[in-house]
Amino acid sequence: MNVAHLLREVTQPFSMKPQDSVIEAVRNMIDFDTGAIAILGERRKCIGIFSKKDLLGKVVSLDRDAKTTLLGDVMTTDIVTAANHLSIEECMRLMVEYRVRHLVLVNAQGEYTGLLGLCDILGDRIFELTQSLLNLEGYLNDAPGG
Repeated sequence: MNVAHLLREVTQPFSMKPQDSVIEAVRNMIDFDTGAIAILGERRKCIGIFSKKDLLGKVVSLDRDAKTTLLGDVMTTDIVTAANHLSIEECMRLMVEYRVRHLVLVNAQGEYTGLLGLCDILGDRIFELTQSLLNLEGYLNDAPGG
C-alpha cells in the first residue's frame, strides 16, 4: 500500500511561505494539530520544513522574537523528499536511512503533495498489527479445541 492513503484528505495540502512569521506558523501548527509545516517556494516546490525542533532550537532557545522572525531564516532546508506513490515500507526505510522524522511527498513533477510524519507511519503500523492480531485471535478461537 502506498503512503497517499495516510495523508489527510485535503485538496491542497497545508503549507506556508518563507516570508511568513514564526508566530503564524505556530498558530497554524496548533490549529492543524501538526508538528511540522512544509515551506514552499516557486511552483509548489518544497524548500524547507519548519518543525517543533526548529521552534525550540532556532527561536526559543536563542530568544528570537517569533513575531518578527521569518520561517525562511529558521526552517530546516536539508529535507528528504519521496515520491507520493512509494510504499509505507520504502518511506520507513528512507526515514531511518536519513534519520529524519518527516518526509516531503512530491508528485512526478516534483510538486509538494504532503508531509508525512513518523507518527503517521507508526499509527498506520499499529492499526495494521492490531487488525492482524484480531484476525489471528478470531482464527484461533474458531479452530477446533480453541
